[in-house]
Amino acid sequence: MNHYNTCKLVIYIFLKYSTGKARSVAGVASLGGLLYVIGGFDGNKYLSDVDVYDPQTNSWTSACPLNEQRSAVSVAAMKGRIFAIGGFNGQFLSSVEVYDPEINQWSYVHNMSIPRVHFGATVV
Repeated sequence: MNHYNTCKLVIYIFLKYSTGKARSVAGVASLGGLLYVIGGFDGNKYLSDVDVYDPQTNSWTSACPLNEQRSAVSVAAMKGRIFAIGGFNGQFLSSVEVYDPEINQWSYVHNMSIPRVHFGATVV
């Protein structure tokens, strides 16, 4: 098993046993000392779920779900917001959503010019 698959397996096991939900190909972002697990696939359906881990309390809570189901979504945190970019829900997605933790809400922003899935995103 290569390093990439080992990391995916560790994250899958962590999520399954800490949240009680099986999930793969989710996006993961850190914002404000919290870890956000966004979208994914549970083996049967694409997910819009957003689960938030607080390492200070070692507990999980649910945040507002995405507006559309997304697996293999790329995520990035910038200026106090989280962006969910592209992904797959039976079709390749070009849509982009932004999460505002202050109001616990996802909103659509401008679409990408072409659909993308399984790609990296970062803020410089």
